[in-house]
Amino acid sequence: MRKAPWEHLIGKPFVDGGRGPDGYDCIGLVLAVYRDVYGIELPDYDIGATAVRDIADAIQTAAGSPRWTRSGPETAPAVVVMALHEEHPDLVNHCGVCIGGRILHTIKGIGAHVFTLPSPVWNGRIKGYYQWTGSPTIA
Repeated sequence: MRKAPWEHLIGKPFVDGGRGPDGYDCIGLVLAVYRDVYGIELPDYDIGATAVRDIADAIQTAAGSPRWTRSGPETAPAVVVMALHEEHPDLVNHCGVCIGGRILHTIKGIGAHVFTLPSPVWNGRIKGYYQWTGSPTIA
């Protein structure tokens, strides 16, 4: 069976501010999938993983941008999933990539991994799916 083009990222450790190739934070992993698999350079956010309110503000701004369109988990090629933070349930400040009913994301202590939808752990925490509709590359 042929591997998915993003499977090499599974098992990479969580690194605060990580943009690869040896470790990623959640946005770093999303950037890597879009860049390496789909040839799309997304805008980056220079925010540390512990700055939960700054992350939530950046996600809220991005979600309201015309560069992102609200979609569903079945949208191809991939969608960015916005999820509630487990330690701050009032803030949407985590993201991952949904590909074919599976979500690739990374978290501290576990690293990059995949779970399949539906997921009893994540179903109540996912607050939106977004498809990139901006230009294919960002200067």
